[in-house]
Amino acid sequence: MTRVDRISELMKFFSYFLLLVLLTTLSHACEKEDILKGVILNRISQFITYRQGYEQFKICIYKDDYMYKIFKKLYKNKEYKKLSIEILSIGDKEHFYNCDIFYSSKVDKNLIKKLNNKYLNYTLLVSDSIDNLNNGFIMALYLDENKIKIAINQEALEKTKLNVNYRLLEVATKIINPVKEK
Repeated sequence: MTRVDRISELMKFFSYFLLLVLLTTLSHACEKEDILKGVILNRISQFITYRQGYEQFKICIYKDDYMYKIFKKLYKNKEYKKLSIEILSIGDKEHFYNCDIFYSSKVDKNLIKKLNNKYLNYTLLVSDSIDNLNNGFIMALYLDENKIKIAINQEALEKTKLNVNYRLLEVATKIINPVKEK
């Protein structure tokens, strides 16, 4: 093997190595972002009073095994106002009616039809895309300038039977469809 061949092989090795480091770093950054979403969601839930008379607080993750695993790990042995927290992974066939928080990063028209249902009056619908707020979602935890920000569809929030502390709107970075005070 000539010296040029060795240098060429060494350059290939370093290229692959740098690519591997970059991908690992990006993967780690995405995981941190998703963990932060879970932590923020936990904090936000303290501003909301959900349905009464149940033994568990249920967070439903729609078709996202990755987020389900993160939330399961994050909420292990945690409580919401003295209620144990159950993390559920759900798909199209499951009923969403007993969810206190419904989290979805994937949204399609069939899901939106199911979510626009009178049984979801006590469910906080959360997405990671601000665009989903125009489809009936109440809150979006989205990434902007490397920070997780909160957007709220106030009109959709007002249609629910959730009792929301006014400070939640103050921490939101964007209010979509604001409701005028009477």
